Amino acid sequence: MIDEITCCPLCEFQNAEYQYVEGNFVKLIFSCPQCGKFFITTDLKDDLKDPYKYVFGKGFILAGLARELNEINKKKISQNYPYFYSKDIEKFLKHHLVPDLNDPRAKANKLLDRFIDKSDHFGYVIQYNPNKDISLAYAKNLDEFEALVELLVKSELIERIGDEINKKVTITAKGWDLANERRVDSNQGFIAIRFNKKMEESFNTIKAAIRENDYHASFLWGEHFPDRIMDKALKEIRKSKFVVADLTDERPSVFYEAGFAHALNLDVIYVYSEKLTDEKLKEIKEKSLTEFYVQHYQCHKYDTQEQLKELVSAAIGARVPKK
Repeated sequence: MIDEITCCPLCEFQNAEYQYVEGNFVKLIFSCPQCGKFFITTDLKDDLKDPYKYVFGKGFILAGLARELNEINKKKISQNYPYFYSKDIEKFLKHHLVPDLNDPRAKANKLLDRFIDKSDHFGYVIQYNPNKDISLAYAKNLDEFEALVELLVKSELIERIGDEINKKVTITAKGWDLANERRVDSNQGFIAIRFNKKMEESFNTIKAAIRENDYHASFLWGEHFPDRIMDKALKEIRKSKFVVADLTDERPSVFYEAGFAHALNLDVIYVYSEKLTDEKLKEIKEKSLTEFYVQHYQCHKYDTQEQLKELVSAAIGARVPKK
């Protein structure tokens, strides 16, 4: 079916395209310049406009979430677009990515994080358009968005360098410092594992467990980067809330990445397969190279992929606090 043009049901942008998608129930896929692509059921789309429905006036929350999820996933080969439906609407409205909507500083900090995500380096100039970027801060309207930008300016976390027409800002050193301290509140979990064919099944299992707990799984498997691979890994760990380290095969880089995560006070979940026996684990704990990393931490042994998924999922639920 040819795309039709309408108002976005989330952010109310006037030129959003949509298509009907066939399935067990009626749903639409929208392509919005502000929110990105997302699926939404027709009943939820209608409820967002109904003043007698619980979700009335809450479209801006879903707009912010849709955009953030789309930007998180934009580098993936296969896109999994956000899918909003009425049944579990509370899950979306209270998603861990959504800041405290009653706390202006929580929203301002979210905006700071989003600006930093767009910054390639210290001193990078960020150009923004309030009419299109309001969802970056989960702001309810333009007045609130501009007030949040001003709050960041007065807090000396960003600096204005543009004018009223060409709005531009740059992150201050104080802003970078604060953002680095707050990375533990990110939505990302990093996978430290030996990358070879033998470990591919375990890698996929860990990735699935992280995603099923509503976190983005960061990893370097199968990726090609212009910078050094370890530099890229450490950069991703800095952006993460926790690390899952598979010690199978005793890869030195895995221990290094785990140690780096500990230095950042991140939670590290250790797992290992039957290939690393209990006797061998005890042996490597006694080595000076690895003693610092694992001697005082619980290491979970798994014999099957089902066990691995349960271990990782349970550890995330028990040890990684939600915001």
